[in-house]
Amino acid sequence: MVLINGEPGIGKSRLVQELRNRLAGEPHVRQGYSCSPYHRDSVLHSQVEFMKRWLRFSGEDTNEEKLEKLEAGLSEYAIQLPEAVPLLASHLSISLDNRYSPPDLTPQQLRQKTLELLTELCIGSADVLPELVIVEDLHWADSTSLELFGMVLERIATAQILAVLTFRPEFVPPWSAQSHFTQISLNRLDRRQTEEMVESVTGGKPVSPEVIEQLTSKSDGLPLFVEELTRMVVESNLVKEVDGRYEQSGSSLALTIPATLQDSLTARLDRISAVREIAQLGSVLGREFSYGLIQAVSQHTEPTLRRYLGQLVSNDFIFQRGSPPNATYMFKHALVQDAAYQSMLISRRRQYHQQVAHALEDRFPKTAESEPELLAHHFTEAGMVQEAVDYWERAGQRAIQQSGSPEAVNHLTKGLAMVETFPDTPDKSNRELSFLVSLANPLIATKGYAAPEVEQVLSRARHLYQSGGASEDICSVLWGEIEFNLVQANLETCRELAIELLDIAKDNEGKAALVVAHRMLGTCMMFAGELSPGLAHLEESLAHYDQVDYPHLITQYGHDLKVTALTWSAWCLWRLGYPKQAMDRLNDGLFYAEKLDHPLTNAYARNAALWLFRDRRDLPATLEHSNKLIEVSTEQGFTFWLALANIYQAWNLGMNGQADSGRG
Repeated sequence: MVLINGEPGIGKSRLVQELRNRLAGEPHVRQGYSCSPYHRDSVLHSQVEFMKRWLRFSGEDTNEEKLEKLEAGLSEYAIQLPEAVPLLASHLSISLDNRYSPPDLTPQQLRQKTLELLTELCIGSADVLPELVIVEDLHWADSTSLELFGMVLERIATAQILAVLTFRPEFVPPWSAQSHFTQISLNRLDRRQTEEMVESVTGGKPVSPEVIEQLTSKSDGLPLFVEELTRMVVESNLVKEVDGRYEQSGSSLALTIPATLQDSLTARLDRISAVREIAQLGSVLGREFSYGLIQAVSQHTEPTLRRYLGQLVSNDFIFQRGSPPNATYMFKHALVQDAAYQSMLISRRRQYHQQVAHALEDRFPKTAESEPELLAHHFTEAGMVQEAVDYWERAGQRAIQQSGSPEAVNHLTKGLAMVETFPDTPDKSNRELSFLVSLANPLIATKGYAAPEVEQVLSRARHLYQSGGASEDICSVLWGEIEFNLVQANLETCRELAIELLDIAKDNEGKAALVVAHRMLGTCMMFAGELSPGLAHLEESLAHYDQVDYPHLITQYGHDLKVTALTWSAWCLWRLGYPKQAMDRLNDGLFYAEKLDHPLTNAYARNAALWLFRDRRDLPATLEHSNKLIEVSTEQGFTFWLALANIYQAWNLGMNGQADSGRG
């Protein structure tokens, strides 16, 4: 694996393109992933876009045709279709049409199996041919994609794969350095290299020392700027060709050469003013855009649009892949896109964003469904707050369904900030409460139970509820408040909240609410030393459990309530003097946790088991379960549970006479 980092415009993309060119004649398989600032919170966006290209999806494909292409693509890897197709269909916005059963998996299981399948698809070809995997602009990757790339990188050490990843210096790769990793930091060009690059742009024609001096000083060794400045100067009247070399045409060259890359790019766009509007419109669509989308929002006729796009390609502003109407275009560099975008008046930008958002809604409903965050972005930039809020909420819910907690937090936080600009009406309170309830669980997953951000969200949600706000599930708010106070050992507050939760559950006569309420009240009493009544409530929770939709509960509360009720009731039984019943109950909980294969539930179960094995002074079992808790916590980033696992490890070492190691 080669990690290439460098500032914008330093040549990362050009270096990767040169690698592609040199390997063009060699037998190999190539996979390319491009991360986008518009989709940094879109779960697995770059993988989805790659799969669409790999499967040769087109805008005219029916659902049936897309499904058949997915089946054919997966069949090349000898992958079992009944399991694999449902995992990928939702990401590709494909309906299963009763041909496949939706996966009967928890959100976490669904996420894990999807990542495992994508890992296999990424490296599966390497058994036949050498494989080149390129990931560009890693600094814009979503957190789920980073986890996937980490899984891939673990598998490539012994495979015939070269993985090249590019990113900007501010990004820190989340993977520990390994022997098969190579890191390259790109530096700016020195004077000699700058002169060589200038001559390569001029086609080998020499440039006078005066012009070279200005180009060198203004570009400051940034390759993209060297290239753009040279092209701008050659295309302008600032220099003239004399006897096969470029000479300064006047005395004001130093004053007229743009001082920034953006100024240079804007000047070049101005000289082809007829097509500048298309470049600006394309910059609103993103670094990469389809012919179909720009045609949907452009006011030009199709022949004119094709001609203008062709001029942008020939002037080296954008690259083209395929032919219209199935063509896709990509700006040569993110800085080129940014220059085109910044050259517009704010009012024009808003107008374009509004046009794009409505076109996506009306002409591309599948994109609106699968990428609600994209429409949220365009409506936000268009200043259409109500529509933007609706799509940020949809994006947050979709991320939660895909077990993308960091992405969900980002989407919901953006929407919540916009809700706060609403006039003070009951509708504002209800919208805010809806966002807060959705935000609580992913925020707990990413920040921890006792994080200040969690307390702020839960407190605000409680205030809105008590002020008359409507909520479909105040139980989620109370559950979060109980967990928050339990971690801080505010046991009396926990009891009061749990009793309130139980009263609400009884009034609503909802079995799911009773499962939650009895589980939380039983846990609060257990920690307060009220073991018998605590055990009774935990067993009451178990009695209601089989009558509810438990996958829904796992999604809503982050873990399986049956497992935690079993394991905590085991601890109560042990302390009450029933060791055999305690072990039977604990084993039931551990067995069920293994069956579910849900990481956070697994962590809960291991922690409860460690309490019991510590009390039994069972050192081998304590070591085994603390190791497993460390493993799952490290893999999933569960900092809270990792800290507890290390405490048990230290206790185990101390009991084995290794106190110094335990302190370490």
